[in-house]
Amino acid sequence: MAAGNLLIAQRRDQLTYARKRDGTYLPKVRVYQEGDYVYVRTASDCVAGSGLAMAVEPRVLRVVQARDNGTVLVVGRDGGKRLLNARNLTLCHNPNVDGEIDWSLAKPAEDFPCSVCQSALHWGELLLCDGCGLGCHLWCHQPPLSSVPAGNFICSSCKDKGVTADAVDKRQVSTQQQQQARAEYREYRAKANPTALQKRKDQANAALNGRLVTRRVDGTQQWGRLFFKGA
Repeated sequence: MAAGNLLIAQRRDQLTYARKRDGTYLPKVRVYQEGDYVYVRTASDCVAGSGLAMAVEPRVLRVVQARDNGTVLVVGRDGGKRLLNARNLTLCHNPNVDGEIDWSLAKPAEDFPCSVCQSALHWGELLLCDGCGLGCHLWCHQPPLSSVPAGNFICSSCKDKGVTADAVDKRQVSTQQQQQARAEYREYRAKANPTALQKRKDQANAALNGRLVTRRVDGTQQWGRLFFKGA
């Protein structure tokens, strides 16, 4: 069976290569639409040791806009947007992708400047304020800091405006509650609007309703009936 499939694949590759050489091969163009979920292909065509699995970045991105010039604007769960060539994307078929933006996952770009000295150098020493989102180097802070402080970091400007760590904690708790509420709503929607796969499973289970079944426990054969109570 495996040898036959291999011969079929080899023959298909031969025909494709021949059509590429004579100019009659026209590759299928994938047209992405807003709301599609995609992966980004890596530099390698295939995963090492496998000719079947495509090498892609682990993050799933959502298509925001497909442009006429062949580029696609995508966004990740951290809210970061990227403009990519459509040829470097491949469709994600996972039906359970969480498309909600979680700003707690956001990471500043490597050219994110310090709000004090306006330099993007020493990116690893940049502190981000949990109040305003601006950043400053440890040594640019007033007073200068020797190490990263524990817990939430509030810059001097936010402190002057009355922003406190307690207020930031309350905001983070509120954000977590909103995320929990969205997760519960998604679970509710999944039950209220099951996927095609779940519908097929429910239909298969419903077909077993009332079936007489048997099993052997400790050498004793037991009988019973199956009852399908719904999803």
